[in-house]
Amino acid sequence: MKNNKDGMLGGEYTHEVTNVSKIFGREHDINVVIEGSSAGVDREGNIVYPSIDANARLSDEEIAVSRGYVDHECGHKRHTNIKAFFEYGDRCRAAGEPLKMGIANAMEDPRMEARVIGDYKGSHSNLTATANAVSRSWTSNYTDEVSVCQSTGEPHESWHHFVGGALSILGRHDCWGFEGAGYDRAIESFELLLGQGNMNKCREFSKRIARCDNTQQVLTLADEVGDWVRGQFPQKPQDQDGQDQGQQPQPQGQGKPSLGQDGVDEEDGNKQDFDNDPAQGANDQDAGELPDADQDKQDPGPDADVDGQKDQDQDQDQAQGQDQQGQGQGLDTNGQGKDSSTCTIDQVSQGDPLQDAGQRVEVQKALTQALGKHLTGTWNQYRPLSTRFDKWHTRRDKSGAIARDLKLPEGLTEYQRMLKESAGKLNVIRRKLERALQADRSVQWDGGQQFGRLDSRRLVAAFNRQEKVYKRKQEAPAHDTAVTFLLDMSYSMSDSRIETAVQTLICMAEALEKTSIQYNILGHTIRRDEGSFRKMRQRIEEMRDQGVDMSRFSRITPLDMFEFKSFNERLGHARKPLGNVPALVNNSSDWCGNADSEAVWHSYKKLSRRGERRKVLIVLSDGRPNTCHGGIADNGEAALRKTVKEVEGRGVEVIGVGIQSDKGNEYYKNWHTVLSLDDLAETVIDELGATLMGKHVKGVKS
Repeated sequence: MKNNKDGMLGGEYTHEVTNVSKIFGREHDINVVIEGSSAGVDREGNIVYPSIDANARLSDEEIAVSRGYVDHECGHKRHTNIKAFFEYGDRCRAAGEPLKMGIANAMEDPRMEARVIGDYKGSHSNLTATANAVSRSWTSNYTDEVSVCQSTGEPHESWHHFVGGALSILGRHDCWGFEGAGYDRAIESFELLLGQGNMNKCREFSKRIARCDNTQQVLTLADEVGDWVRGQFPQKPQDQDGQDQGQQPQPQGQGKPSLGQDGVDEEDGNKQDFDNDPAQGANDQDAGELPDADQDKQDPGPDADVDGQKDQDQDQDQAQGQDQQGQGQGLDTNGQGKDSSTCTIDQVSQGDPLQDAGQRVEVQKALTQALGKHLTGTWNQYRPLSTRFDKWHTRRDKSGAIARDLKLPEGLTEYQRMLKESAGKLNVIRRKLERALQADRSVQWDGGQQFGRLDSRRLVAAFNRQEKVYKRKQEAPAHDTAVTFLLDMSYSMSDSRIETAVQTLICMAEALEKTSIQYNILGHTIRRDEGSFRKMRQRIEEMRDQGVDMSRFSRITPLDMFEFKSFNERLGHARKPLGNVPALVNNSSDWCGNADSEAVWHSYKKLSRRGERRKVLIVLSDGRPNTCHGGIADNGEAALRKTVKEVEGRGVEVIGVGIQSDKGNEYYKNWHTVLSLDDLAETVIDELGATLMGKHVKGVKS
């Protein structure tokens, strides 16, 4: 597996993948959440991607497989008739024929993927990587069975259990040209498992898959494949009750089926009608942000569950296991190896060969196997449990307790009070910063011109009648710098710390407002939004009931990000909410922590899209991260160090301003402790001005 030391970080990719919902969400009902240790689609239709180590460096192959998984699941949402599949699954369940549902799943995948590639050519390489991962899963999971078939020269006694897998690989070849070493090895395995004759029949069916225009045609073909499988086994005569003589009653499918790789859950029996949509095309624009408040995901509600999810990450092998998210019960839709109810030939000869689900290896399984080492939840990994309830809060929010608190009219009064108090030390800070900024715009003259003002240094040349003796004033250059302020709003910042931090922020913002420097103002904390926190607690209880080990995750409470002022927006819009911040922090009834590494990364992603040459991130904090979790919470500190180093390595200057704390010097190499406003006015602002303008600030005494 190729490893790119300069490649994408795990946290960076999860930003990218969640952005798919921003691009397609409104039009195509697509939403991606990061959660747990497995992949699937939950019962609300959200595409679930596993929570991987945020600071892991993903290989090129891991990135391609991950992108292919998302392309695949988005394709099901856009090109598969989910309602038709639900109805087909009902019929298979009622008839005790789950194998047919598995076959239908396997055949729909390549047909749908061909539509995705037809709409978005760039998805071909991603889906190829994912198909290779599926092929590897088949060959690795059934090595023993293949060896036995090779030594005996006979097909597997339950060869029909592998028909779906063979059709999924053959179908990808015939529908959109999947080929290569992975394809060849998988086909060799299936030829041994099924036997040459049965494999040739599967090849005939595969070519017909490529001619299917829609989901309904695939389901009709699945019936024909099922009839062919049934015809390969002798059926014993039935007694008067319709029961095979000497046979126990056959089990029916337990629960409703789902799209195998799509993982669509049907346990509650709801049927949703998703019309086939010809539109397709993914693009990574704006990748790396939580959705803005007006783009927030629909709250899944109390029934939001990724069905049967079991977080098996006690070790790497368990971490690669699927949580069976959103899957119908009784069908091995996540393809976790061999189904415990698999029948032998002897059993099948006494009954219907379609009664068992067969063997399945699907895209979700292949993805978690590819990402296995990043899902273990060991002490050197940083993994949030879920991004499902993370939120951006802005002044445009129309409802919620936080929106109400930030819009209180008292905020403007408080802002003016803090600004007025800057008449002393804060005024010195403002003047120093303003002087640094204005120094960069000093007047310069361009000599040797044919027109303009006579250049006194060229009088002799003028006397000798030379032409280029004039000078012209150069336009003062615009400040080619973008700045992000990031404010820690955790409970440990309460009282005098948050007051000092906001006053410092106000002072610097007011100074920048008079320049051409573009800047935004952000804030962060965790578990501040009570509504999101309650929903997350309910989700945690559901996952614990399903066996999820919470100690394997670094953050299990929702992340709250605040945008008080965006780039290109006037400071006047932010004054009221900024004035309300101290009361918001001080009035919190619960401990609100801080996931600094995630907040720094979110801030960087916004800042990185700016066109300015120089980019500066100023973090105002009391230092230490605190995810308020007793699991691998210490990883928050290691994650912050790695994130700051990564952001600096990408050309962003990161400055930590410690509010009454020196703990931040463990994480920021450019850290300045502010115990009082005197410290800020006399020393720190000199460093800030130097960083902003690349020069030292000439003295302005207090």
